[in-house]
Amino acid sequence: MKFNILILFSVLIFEVRAQNLHEQRIRPIPSGQNMSAVFLDQGIFQKGSGTSQSQLLQTRHDFKKNENFERIVFDFSTNKVPKTYAYASGQKVFIDFFDTSLGATIGSAGKAEYLKAIDYFPLTEDQLSVELNFKKQVSVRLFFLEDESQKARLVLDVKE
Repeated sequence: MKFNILILFSVLIFEVRAQNLHEQRIRPIPSGQNMSAVFLDQGIFQKGSGTSQSQLLQTRHDFKKNENFERIVFDFSTNKVPKTYAYASGQKVFIDFFDTSLGATIGSAGKAEYLKAIDYFPLTEDQLSVELNFKKQVSVRLFFLEDESQKARLVLDVKE
C-alpha cells in the first residue's frame, strides 16, 4: 500500500504538459512583399479565405547553399493561393489547402538538403493535406506570391 501511494505521489509531482493549439499564436502567412526575415522553430500559420477551386500542380525545392536555406514552392492552377493552414514543429510541417485538389501529374523536383519526404493526402475532393518530413530539426518561414498574370505560389523556406 505504501509503495502504491509513493508511485502515485511521484507521478503527481511531475506536471504533465501537452501542446495546446488554442494557446498558440496563429500567424498570418504574408505576401512576398511583406515576407519576414524571421525563421520560426514552430508555429501555426494561416492564409485567409480561399478563392475558386484550385489544383496543386507541382512542388519544387532547391537548396540555396550560399544563403544556407532550402526553398520549397507549391505551384497552383489559379492566380490566388487557396485558404491555407500550416503547422510547423521540429522535423515536420503539416499544410492543409482548402478548395484544392491534387493535380493528376503532381511532381516534386529539385535537390534537397533538409527535405526527406513529401506526402500528399487528398482528404476530400476539395481538401488536400500535405506532410513534409525533414532529416533534421528545422526552422521555417512561409509566404505566398500572387500575381494576376501568373499562377500563385506558396513558398516555404527551411533552415537548420
